Amino acid sequence: MANALLAAWVFRGYRAQQPERLVLRFYSAETVKIVFVLGAFGVAYAVLDGLNVPALLGAYFMVQVIPTLIAAQLGNRTTK
Repeated sequence: MANALLAAWVFRGYRAQQPERLVLRFYSAETVKIVFVLGAFGVAYAVLDGLNVPALLGAYFMVQVIPTLIAAQLGNRTTK
């Protein structure tokens, strides 16, 4: 959900003639995304009893990192 919000924020009213504005939107949206994710973790910690925080953070890390690693590996393959 956070990534969808980032994309919607960055590319709303996109104009290719203003790349510096697009970069500013990327940084702003990334900051908002981080705050959103931290807020969601905070709410989960406050609401859910017995939440295993290391497991939660590990799962989040895996969901964020593994697709990137897979894409990088698939992108490195050369077609013959």
